Amino acid sequence: MTDYKIGKGTQELARNFEKTSVRVALDLNHSSGWFVSDREAGDIVLDWYVQAPDEMFSEEEGISIYKGAALVREGKVHFYDRYPMGGGPFKVSDFKSPEFRKRAELISENIERLLQE
Repeated sequence: MTDYKIGKGTQELARNFEKTSVRVALDLNHSSGWFVSDREAGDIVLDWYVQAPDEMFSEEEGISIYKGAALVREGKVHFYDRYPMGGGPFKVSDFKSPEFRKRAELISENIERLLQE
């Protein structure tokens, strides 16, 4: 596994951001450090970015429109946080706002899918 993975985001994730397409980028070599006390053997801690196309960049590049950190346990996002907002880590099920929970679920699904590629 390389330190940085980029993959096409799902259409549902793109629609959630009111975009025609998005990419998901994972930085497996960097983490904000929020999950240090929650780590278990085999966990993956990473920073994630949702990127959208931008006229200023080539097709291969994009601009990060949303970012955060995640702790992945047994292939599933176990804890999730968004920064610079922070305040977590949270389990996705902790979110009370239906819109924010849906966005967190979509991002988590895209992270899990990209890690399996």
